[in-house]
Amino acid sequence: MVALKNLASAVGLSVKHVVRLDWRAIERSLGGTRLPADYRLLVESFPDGRFRDLIKIIRPGMNGGSDKEYLGYFATQLDDMRGWREDGDGEFPYPIFPETGGVLPWGQGPAGELFFWLTDDGDPDRWPTVWADRFYAEWHRYDLRMSEVLLRIVLDTPPEIAGIAAVDLAASPPFRSFETLRSVDDGLGDHPAEPAGSGRWLPQNSQEEWLQGLLDGARADAAKPRNAIAALLSALELGAASRQETDWAALDSELGISVPEDYRTFIDALGPGVFCDIRILGPGAPANFNLTAVLQDMRSLIAHAGMGAIVSVQPEPGGLIPWGYTLDGYIFCWKPAGPDAGAWSVATVARSFLVTNFFELSFSSFLLKYSGVRDQRGLFLDRPDWTHGPTFTTT
Repeated sequence: MVALKNLASAVGLSVKHVVRLDWRAIERSLGGTRLPADYRLLVESFPDGRFRDLIKIIRPGMNGGSDKEYLGYFATQLDDMRGWREDGDGEFPYPIFPETGGVLPWGQGPAGELFFWLTDDGDPDRWPTVWADRFYAEWHRYDLRMSEVLLRIVLDTPPEIAGIAAVDLAASPPFRSFETLRSVDDGLGDHPAEPAGSGRWLPQNSQEEWLQGLLDGARADAAKPRNAIAALLSALELGAASRQETDWAALDSELGISVPEDYRTFIDALGPGVFCDIRILGPGAPANFNLTAVLQDMRSLIAHAGMGAIVSVQPEPGGLIPWGYTLDGYIFCWKPAGPDAGAWSVATVARSFLVTNFFELSFSSFLLKYSGVRDQRGLFLDRPDWTHGPTFTTT
């Protein structure tokens, strides 16, 4: 347990039981597989959180399941891995739990990367760690216990793990706590809570309340997004005559809400397709261009990455609704602001799950700005502007 004690010291915590879990029941949920001692003690001693904003530990009861069950949602992940393997996608150099010696996940990276024990030794305290990228194409192995891997990440992050960071590691704390755990002897103290479930960020102190007020003020002061569909179709040198009939009633019923008029006009005139390099989604379109299919994929992606407290999507109140995406990982969405879709603005979601709001831009005015018809300043800091003018290719 030396590594675990060193890890606790490095992140400013102590190794002592704060909660007590029924490990017999938890291990029964794994078919009787025993879990490593450093893992059990860490889960009972440390609050939930991320190490270096990189690794979140999988805990019994994670994502609202029973605290007597280990895998929960991650059982589905293991099934998905087996499906990838059967389809010939990805690389799988190790068996997959509960196969003999199979990989069993214990941690999750910022974009859904999984960290596993390789359960090929009868003594769980000797299990090494392996991890894979989100597409299971690249694997890394460390002949180290979980606590030893975490200590390396905190003190001197290996470059291959640093490469998956969604933030500046130099500015990341050794450990960022998500929830409050109260010690049985009040020796550990309280840790601030990470919002969960609602997808809405809740301020935790006076500084965050000030920030929330600033954001609310900016939203209130922003000009109402303008319907600029006539200018957009003109820029494309296309008229506004309808090209196709779209079953908007079916989409409204499926979403439980009506989408903005400028988007409806665009789809009726042009249909789904590629605007500049943005894939514009439509109702009833093929899978890669289907709005509701991409919405479901977006929900799954956020759940897989454990980012539900950061990014909320429809049908959560005020949840984002995607209308387009680029192949480099940006998702373009509406930010609903009540039942009046004419007041909805645009938000972008980056691969890192960073959400950027454009409170003054509608679907059509955003595309005019994106394509360079209007001033492109303020759109992106981490990707070049589109320089080829407004173009559209139908599906």
